[in-house]
Amino acid sequence: MRLVAAELLRARSRRATLIILCGLVGLCVVFLGGNFAATKMPGEQEIAQQRVFFEESLADWTANHEQYYEQCVTGAEDNGQSPSDWGCEDILVEPVFENFIWTPSGFSARVTSDTTGLLLLAAALMLLLGASLTAAEHATGSLGNWLTFAPRRTPVFFAKLVAPAVVAAGAAVLVTALGVLGTAAWTELRGIPSPDPLDTAKLVGTVLRSSGVVVVAAVLGAALGALLRHTAAVLGVVAGYFVVVELVFRGMFWESDLQRWFLSTQLTAVTDGRASYYVTVCSWNQEQMYRECTQVEKFVTAADATAYLGSIALVLVVVSWLVFRRRDVH
Repeated sequence: MRLVAAELLRARSRRATLIILCGLVGLCVVFLGGNFAATKMPGEQEIAQQRVFFEESLADWTANHEQYYEQCVTGAEDNGQSPSDWGCEDILVEPVFENFIWTPSGFSARVTSDTTGLLLLAAALMLLLGASLTAAEHATGSLGNWLTFAPRRTPVFFAKLVAPAVVAAGAAVLVTALGVLGTAAWTELRGIPSPDPLDTAKLVGTVLRSSGVVVVAAVLGAALGALLRHTAAVLGVVAGYFVVVELVFRGMFWESDLQRWFLSTQLTAVTDGRASYYVTVCSWNQEQMYRECTQVEKFVTAADATAYLGSIALVLVVVSWLVFRRRDVH
């Protein structure tokens, strides 16, 4: 515990820690402020205009909906399909004014997704923070002095992983509070109604899983910083992965089952509870002599994604630990 406490004091004394945490809070405020500025209820002029369109549509429906329905049924039968395939039953539904007015999503509809987005932003910054805390000690040479006073490398290494994890946990709590309270505040100021009840279980589950991503990102950042010894090298590796793999390779294999193994798919499964992707499955129709393809939806569960990402994180931490134990430190 003394080593962890010492690492936390070192983290607090570093200017990069303050800059990253202040930047995180600033980005959260900008995100919430942007939502407040870009979202508003429809004005009186827009409502009056849409009411005119609604009354015209209602009058047309009252006079002609039976004729429109018969035409739809005839068209479906001429094409060898059923009226339900063509959606003919929708013609019999009387228009309502609520369908002519766009109302922005209220607090209960958006708080989960907005808070999750902010936590993923926090995960990216915590990875940077973890990398900077360990890499800076290699760059400045302070690690050699530290090992002089605490020569046992294994406890020192894991203390350097625990410290950013503690900071990341605190950052996750702060971001969650900003996301939930900020969303409640700006939707209330805009007067946006929230007709559906808040799914508290979904919100709590998503926040806990996303907070876990934030903490693991900080640990991985620290492990990569200790392994590569330069923050720029860590950022280069991470950016290189997302450019080459997530942008290029994902575009090349967007119809294959390889989508399952991309980190973006796995992260989505962890934060949302489940991720879906589509795979093109083709077969040869021997009777009609042609190749037919269909889109099959597949899913990745949060449990599978957690096991997959956890395995990758464990391997990186172990490799970094082994290198740290044997590497010469100046």
